[in-house]
Amino acid sequence: MQTQSPVLPDSTLETRIRSLGGDLLDRMAAHPAPGILSKSGAYARLMEWSMRDPAFKAQLFRFVDVLPTLHSSAEIVRHLQEYLGDHAVVLHPALKAGLGAASFAPALVAKPVKAQVTDLARQFVAGETAEDLVKRLRANAKRGIASTIDLLGETVVNEAEADCFLQRNLDVLNTVSAAFARDAESCFSDETATGPLPRLNLSVKMSALTPDVNPADPDRSIAALKTRLRPILRRAIEVGAFINFDMESYKLKDLTFALFQSILEEAEFATQPAMGIALQAYLRSAEDDLNSLIRWARLRRRPITVRLVKGAYWDYETIIAQQRDWPVPVWTHKAESDACFERLSLLLLQNIDIITPAFASHNVRSCAHAISQADKLGIDPRAYEFQALYGMADDFKAALVATGHRVREYCPVGELLPGMAYLVRRLLENTSNEGFLRSAASGETSRDHLLAAPRPPAPKSAPGPAPEFRNVPNSDFSQAALRSDLSASLQRVRAKLGRDHPAIVGGKALKPSEWITSVNPAQPTEIIGRWGRATPAEADNAIAAATAAYPKWRDTPANNRAALLERVADLMVARRHDLSALIILEAGKPWPEADADVSEAIDFCRFYATEMRALAQPRLTQNVSGERNTLQW
Repeated sequence: MQTQSPVLPDSTLETRIRSLGGDLLDRMAAHPAPGILSKSGAYARLMEWSMRDPAFKAQLFRFVDVLPTLHSSAEIVRHLQEYLGDHAVVLHPALKAGLGAASFAPALVAKPVKAQVTDLARQFVAGETAEDLVKRLRANAKRGIASTIDLLGETVVNEAEADCFLQRNLDVLNTVSAAFARDAESCFSDETATGPLPRLNLSVKMSALTPDVNPADPDRSIAALKTRLRPILRRAIEVGAFINFDMESYKLKDLTFALFQSILEEAEFATQPAMGIALQAYLRSAEDDLNSLIRWARLRRRPITVRLVKGAYWDYETIIAQQRDWPVPVWTHKAESDACFERLSLLLLQNIDIITPAFASHNVRSCAHAISQADKLGIDPRAYEFQALYGMADDFKAALVATGHRVREYCPVGELLPGMAYLVRRLLENTSNEGFLRSAASGETSRDHLLAAPRPPAPKSAPGPAPEFRNVPNSDFSQAALRSDLSASLQRVRAKLGRDHPAIVGGKALKPSEWITSVNPAQPTEIIGRWGRATPAEADNAIAAATAAYPKWRDTPANNRAALLERVADLMVARRHDLSALIILEAGKPWPEADADVSEAIDFCRFYATEMRALAQPRLTQNVSGERNTLQW
């Protein structure tokens, strides 16, 4: 039975959370694991510089991201010098002498740099081959830790890449299932109070399944995604595997949920394979999304797993939203994400009869909160699990297993250099000033602070006045409401097609001698309308009418003229989807491009209105003694 989550923790619960959290931290301190944030480690200096110097961090991560596309030593050296300059020595000590000789022997620099970055990636990637993966899974099992497999690679751009990714998924299912068949026993974390879980657990990214993924066209996207998803699910049923849908950028969020629900509503997959989906607590919509998912699961009577994560694209989502002047979809403070994670943790546990929670976090406070809430609800610790990334927080994983909790490690697999996007996300997390692992490893944060309840900041006062001119944002067609609005406009505009539109001169409609037909270039049989061709004499009359109207317009105060332009802009804002629909039908443009044309027209009106007012103000010019000179347009 779903109940409302409490807003603030009670004192007893909070005491329990801090006690559990303290115990976990003690266990971690007693058996520290080496890692990328350890005080003594090959990458300690690199991480220290990244956390100390944001500019260096940004340039370093840009270099790491572009490295796979650089195919010669000279290219690597040139980018290294452009991105990092003298600070490149932080990446590798040998560069101190090497950069000076770069123009003569670039290989002396390129080789150690590429090796260093590849080695850095190896800290977070469980292996490059299926054989590497099997070794890792077996090693995890000996530690009592289960695994989920993630194939590196995102956003395929053609059918060949999508076919390759599909085959990689099938190969992993075949290889790992064969290896598990030879292993008699599952590990501690693959066993629940009611029986064993599927040992083979595979995470799948939607963007890597097909190039035909467009949030503005969900029906076509889902159809294309299902074509490649079905073979994976069929093979998962045959080998008894669990399939989890990874969550990616915000623009794919609704599409991913829709695909997940749609594919499970097919009779073939209504009861199997075992499946789950990720949910990002850093999204403002996360609580509504989870409630919707719970309602769906109950309606379909389909048990599922929900992997609750904080989210790995915070910087990207924030920058993209600000750039496009869209509402920022993520919480702007880490404490808000942490608080949301705790609310959703309780909601998951309250619905454990239909949802299996998987708490994916390295934050000791977040996990101690989930354990405490489960204890309070009388839930067996084996009914839920914790998940953590490969190469991070090994001491935390061991502490959780030692206290009787199931742990699953997220194991990325694939070629190291092409997996740089994944590496950059991990580096961003490790070097975040607000990240739990960084705070714990630095020794600069007290235990009380680490285990304190997240306290989001008080809401800020209303923002100050906006600048005089601001670009109107384009429509975000990943949002269902905007797609629905434009669809309705297309129907409304289509109902008015085929009319005659004569030329108008001096406010009077002319009777043309010839009509010219405009058609939909994407559907030539569809007539948009007919417009009347004017004669040379009528063109002369139009010029004469404009000339006669000019003195009145010239003498109209600039503020009044600007107000007219702004009125035009406001009308276009109110009717933007109707205008987009007309552009789509008459010019054959895709939805986003048609919408952008309307935005540009609105911007022109508002920009020139702003400029008109500014130009109309008298301005002081260079003065001479005894004179006051002003300029006014």
